[in-house]
Amino acid sequence: MTEEINSKSKSFLMGCGIAALIPVLLLILTAVIFTVNNRPPKIAIPSHSVPKDNGWDNFVLAGKMVSRTGHALALVEFRKGLSKSCVHPCVRKLLGSSGFLEYYSGFRGLGYALSDEATYYAMKGQYGRATESQLDCIELGVSIANKGPIITDMVGHAIVLIGSKNIKGNLSKLTPEELARAAKHLERIQKDAVPYSEVILEESYVTAAQNVDIFTKPECRRAISKPGYWATCASHVDTGSGAAKFIQGIKFALTNKSAAIKSYLAYSKALAAEAKKPYTGKSNVPVPGNLIAELEGQNALRSRLPHLDYEANILLIQTEIALRRYNADNGRYPAKLDQLVPKYLKSVPIDPFGIGKPLRYSAPLKIGKSFKLYSLGFNLIDDGGKPPIDKYDRESGDIVLGQEY
Repeated sequence: MTEEINSKSKSFLMGCGIAALIPVLLLILTAVIFTVNNRPPKIAIPSHSVPKDNGWDNFVLAGKMVSRTGHALALVEFRKGLSKSCVHPCVRKLLGSSGFLEYYSGFRGLGYALSDEATYYAMKGQYGRATESQLDCIELGVSIANKGPIITDMVGHAIVLIGSKNIKGNLSKLTPEELARAAKHLERIQKDAVPYSEVILEESYVTAAQNVDIFTKPECRRAISKPGYWATCASHVDTGSGAAKFIQGIKFALTNKSAAIKSYLAYSKALAAEAKKPYTGKSNVPVPGNLIAELEGQNALRSRLPHLDYEANILLIQTEIALRRYNADNGRYPAKLDQLVPKYLKSVPIDPFGIGKPLRYSAPLKIGKSFKLYSLGFNLIDDGGKPPIDKYDRESGDIVLGQEY
């Protein structure tokens, strides 16, 4: 009897010992997974070169001069840059990207200086020179985005809108010769314009390189192992309960960082390919199941709208100039936009928000009346050429040249 009791006791104790070992083994396994998955990523990130005589450098200097020496000297320096190729410097370090914020602020200052210059010339009745100042402003916004990440493209969008403000009134007062010069200027701007697919790719290279830089640092790996990081990481997730977000933070801490960055790069490449097609209001590219792709992918999708917005504004200006040149030559406006091709436009202008269809255009019914020209805008709905009632509401109304934002 005693032997039987001793045997059962030993079995019970062994069972307890094994049960006690399971949490220990799980902790060891988790530690191993964490260590393996948080090894410094080894990923080659594409880079790009910049010309020695880079127009970007002139823009940066001019942006600094705006607040120091006044508009006149700053704009002289700025226009030196316009005659050169402009390429955004390569950003591949986290600390390096923050240093560009000062430059972006200077670029916006240049935009306002050019807008003031345009206002000055318009007040003197020199509408051709006023239009050139506005187009220079638009060219600045387009040029700085070359090889730049999304934030640069957003700054470029703001500058394009600064240049577009009040331009419609000036265009209506241009001579045929001034319209022809403006048309040439728009051709140069369109040639320099960067498609959003390239912006997405550059953003992905910047983000991937910065993540490699972050996850290579020992202090980052130590931070990731602490519960405080999991809560911080999870706070960026838009959906789910607090507990679900916290669990997602733990999941990311245990995610293989090299695999996540590679997955994000592949996802961005697919988004870039999709961006070459007409915008439909949604993405059909599946989002990989990792936090880097989820967060950065949302950023890329949201930022496509402002890019299309400035594409639409530039196209509206170009088309309006073509319409006015046609009218100057023929004494009337064309019945359809395809009558502008090939003398005034190389092709029928496709609305960036029109799902592959042209800008909306209606010829004037009576001589002396103006035409109607507009883009469908963010909601992809034809509102009859009516801009948003509220300038801060971009989800309703069409994009009409000259409307305020």
